[in-house]
Amino acid sequence: MKKFLLGFCLMIMSFGLFAQNEIANQFVAGEITKEQFVLQMSQMFDEYNLNADQADKITALAEKKAENYMIIAALKAKDENLFLRKMASQAQHTTQSLQFILDEDQFKQYMIKRRLASTQSKK
Repeated sequence: MKKFLLGFCLMIMSFGLFAQNEIANQFVAGEITKEQFVLQMSQMFDEYNLNADQADKITALAEKKAENYMIIAALKAKDENLFLRKMASQAQHTTQSLQFILDEDQFKQYMIKRRLASTQSKK
């Protein structure tokens, strides 16, 4: 039962990673600048009616993620497996951070939207 619950929790968290990974992959590939990355990450949450404190925290989170992704990008040519693990870890950390920043209803809305995006990308 514990394994099922743990697996279920991990599955639910993984649904939120698609859009984050898409933007992160663009940034790591050099397709967008750090400023564009931060802006796109912040814009992902425009529809959630964030208060000023939440908006500031989202922007700070995006800036920190951009710094982390710049470091991780160097791994792509050296160690592909480590690079992929680090990218997945960053995406999961982002989702966990968002759970603390967003209120319960906002986080539910976020997870539903990410799950739909993930489902549509698999088609």
